[in-house]
Amino acid sequence: MGLVAGHLIECGNYVTGGNFCGFKRIQPYYNLSYPIAEIFNDRHCIATKQPGQNGPSTSTLFGEGPDRVSVSGFKGLSPPQTLKVAIQAYAGYQAEILVYAIGLDIQEKARSFETQLRRDLASKELHKLDVQILGGCAPDPGSSDAATAVIRVFAQAAKEETLTKRNFEYPLIQNLGQAFPGFTPNLEYARTGQPRPYLAYFPALIDRSKVDMKVHWVGSQDCIAVSHSIGTTSGPNEVVQENYEPTNPVGLDAFGPTVRVPLGHKVFARSGDKAANVNIGFFPQGESQEEWDWLRSFLTTQRLIELLGDDARTVSRIERTEFPRIKGVHFVLFDLLGGGVTDTSRPDSLGKGLAEFVRARIVDYPVNLYSLPTI
Repeated sequence: MGLVAGHLIECGNYVTGGNFCGFKRIQPYYNLSYPIAEIFNDRHCIATKQPGQNGPSTSTLFGEGPDRVSVSGFKGLSPPQTLKVAIQAYAGYQAEILVYAIGLDIQEKARSFETQLRRDLASKELHKLDVQILGGCAPDPGSSDAATAVIRVFAQAAKEETLTKRNFEYPLIQNLGQAFPGFTPNLEYARTGQPRPYLAYFPALIDRSKVDMKVHWVGSQDCIAVSHSIGTTSGPNEVVQENYEPTNPVGLDAFGPTVRVPLGHKVFARSGDKAANVNIGFFPQGESQEEWDWLRSFLTTQRLIELLGDDARTVSRIERTEFPRIKGVHFVLFDLLGGGVTDTSRPDSLGKGLAEFVRARIVDYPVNLYSLPTI
């Protein structure tokens, strides 16, 4: 239980309302309290917060619910014979430049710019060159800001000289005169367009017998040796989690007529990075059994792939699991972040925004469940 409690409070304000998609219900939403874990000798703990401080403490695997949550029933396994090793190494250099496109034909403007750019950079030894369109023009925009999209040019190369001003920034900016109408570079290009080193992440396993673990005391030469011999289990070095589809799913037609609404109107979610992977969990805003039955039956692996749209193309594997007692559906998306947080070309490098993207997707939601009260 100490491990679970430590994991919860290590997340800081995430336990008390931070990164919660129901943030509009938390007022005031600032200076959120740090969490407290009360640990008991009967192998359970209570997650709570400082009295009188902002933020709720209600649920922690996915989202929120009162300011004291009992956590119990966790069962762990003995540690394996191997230890995890996280290795990071310099993998090359990267740079990026932002330009703005305004008004109509954002997609066409971006594609014309990309055609010019790839032609000018064709001879460069680039590992990666991504041209991304971030945002778009609102219908009948009320200001130029509302009509503005960002075009992000992201590049990686093995050698620093490949991304110098002469080889990357200048070829991009020189297109200003022949670019699409309204082309405007972000004036920070002289800084962000410079090559900077980046790290690649390599996870590995090592046998415990090859590691001499010790605890060292600060300011002292004393240390304590840590034994590996207690409670380890033998078995495969890598255990692959199964992908579990819904158990006894309810046919979606059984829920009656539907209405087209964003999934996030009735479903909470949270996501985040785990090296190159992203975890994303969903749970209904209401507490009825019908809402849970709909969510777990609706959110199959294939359905999530459909909701992810183009983002699903970079996912190599998906693991799905249900947590019926807390009404949660959880997925692990493998390799969505490419080489990991420091090596990805995605603007959402930590995967925190993926849940909000999926919640914004329009789905067919049962009319008779739409009016039910929420948490």
